[in-house]
Amino acid sequence: MVNSTAPAMINLVDLPVTDPLNRVLGNTNLTPSNMYTFKFRADRSDSKKRKHLFFVEYNNTHNALARGYYYDILTGQKTYRTYNVDGNMRANFSYEFFFPFGKNRQFNFTTTTRGIYNRSVDLIGTYAENIDFSVVAPKNIVNSFAASEKLSLNWHVGKHRLTAFADARLNRYTSSDIGFVDFTSWTCNYGTSAIFNLPKNWGISTDLTLYTRRGFLDSRLNNTEFVWNARVSKSIFKGAVTIVLDAYDILQQLNNITYAINAQARTETVSNVIPSYLLFHVYYRFNAKPKRK
Repeated sequence: MVNSTAPAMINLVDLPVTDPLNRVLGNTNLTPSNMYTFKFRADRSDSKKRKHLFFVEYNNTHNALARGYYYDILTGQKTYRTYNVDGNMRANFSYEFFFPFGKNRQFNFTTTTRGIYNRSVDLIGTYAENIDFSVVAPKNIVNSFAASEKLSLNWHVGKHRLTAFADARLNRYTSSDIGFVDFTSWTCNYGTSAIFNLPKNWGISTDLTLYTRRGFLDSRLNNTEFVWNARVSKSIFKGAVTIVLDAYDILQQLNNITYAINAQARTETVSNVIPSYLLFHVYYRFNAKPKRK
């Protein structure tokens, strides 16, 4: 499969200078970008209702549209320009296995294994004198590899359900760029959840999850958060009205500032929300049949 993307008109013309330290030039020599994609999917089930799912995907982009820049080390000015560049590639695979067992198949076990490889290309150059901006800036290539394993075990006991889960992910970032420091990080989320359907239309559900991140040079990224949420509900008037009380982050360990790292940079996100709170709400459900003419 091939997907073609034409350059945006704004990338073909020079933009007005509103910031002396950042200017954007157009490039009339841009050509469409083509992404070549290969996908393969296979699944299989047997007499014991066990399911296997295998998936592979490969993407390679020719003439990718990338906004690079040249940095003037004397004045501090950055000159941005969009170029065509080769080298961006992504490959990933996944394997999922589902296995019900028990006398009445009350247990369900699921495991998902994934691997992702990304090669990302940036264009960054420096200069201290006159330079031809039509020349493509030097490539800055970052390679990232991620491997993850997700496990889940469900147990159905009558109308109740118990779940235990674990999700571990390993990330490795490398680059030949002088200013880049190779590093490996990992994240792990594991916990349990439960849903209880009690007599007289009462319901209780809760989940506890431990979030752990390690391997980052910045201590703010290496954190451990234990999150506990709960819900109590009651249905009345033959199920037409449901009263619900939700409690989020009961232990008050979530932060409204989150940090993330991808192949290109570190981002810091500040959310204008209260992570820990109580929420009371009421649902009303009704069915109306249309009148027959």
